[in-house]
Amino acid sequence: MATYGTQKVFGGTQSVRYPDPKISGNANEFGLYQWSAFTAMLGTGTATSFTPISSVSKAAQPLLLFLSDVLATGTITDTDYVVKGSVKPVVSVAFFDDVSGGSDLVVPVGKVGQGYVGTVQCTGFPAVANSSAITGAALVTVFANSPVTASPISTQDWAVPTAAAGALPVILAAGSYTAAIRDAGNQIVTTAGVVYQVVGLHNAT
Repeated sequence: MATYGTQKVFGGTQSVRYPDPKISGNANEFGLYQWSAFTAMLGTGTATSFTPISSVSKAAQPLLLFLSDVLATGTITDTDYVVKGSVKPVVSVAFFDDVSGGSDLVVPVGKVGQGYVGTVQCTGFPAVANSSAITGAALVTVFANSPVTASPISTQDWAVPTAAAGALPVILAAGSYTAAIRDAGNQIVTTAGVVYQVVGLHNAT
């Protein structure tokens, strides 16, 4: 953040920016995140590593998106940004349960879901990417129904990640999600200092 006289200036300042109040990658008390738009790579990982998925089959790929409001529109593409399908809201996805190990949580249209992914309690908006086959890594671009644009600030260069790249947005495999990642502001930080910002979960095949 920079200042001009008594005015706070956020645009054009270096990542990480801290609006007032300070934001984080976690949900607020309403279960909402600050992210209203992002392009994120799908992959797997741990608290200290991230690996892009190697392919996506032609199928309806389930997602749980960490957004500031309900999904407005979205696409799934290959890394050349060739559109392979659309992303739309749904009322449930198989990996997001009402209680740990319970039934699929049904989320009314327009509401944020509050449930469990495995044993991890979290919130999010269920969605599905209706994708054709993708060879190699995949990217999901979404926009929420929000008057404010807020996205992780980064170079968006997942192929050559560095500690200077900002917070690279990623959608993590549901099976890789842990309470430790959630509690760390939904960030994965490698031993080399590369930061991946988890902005959703997937169960892509």
